Amino acid sequence: MTNLTLESLAQRVEALEKKLTEVPTPNNWASVVGMFDADPELMQQVLADASAAREAERRAVGEESA
Repeated sequence: MTNLTLESLAQRVEALEKKLTEVPTPNNWASVVGMFDADPELMQQVLADASAAREAERRAVGEESA
């Protein structure tokens, strides 16, 4: 690991901020509403996968705290 200085951290933050300005983002949340309307099965799979991932995280946290 390199030596961290205030100057090096400032340079890293500046680089990250520059990259963030290059990331495309929708103008507003409403632009993504309905994006899965054409494929409701895909949306159901996305929701099922997200739910399974959350449940796995809950179990992992429960095991860590036990």
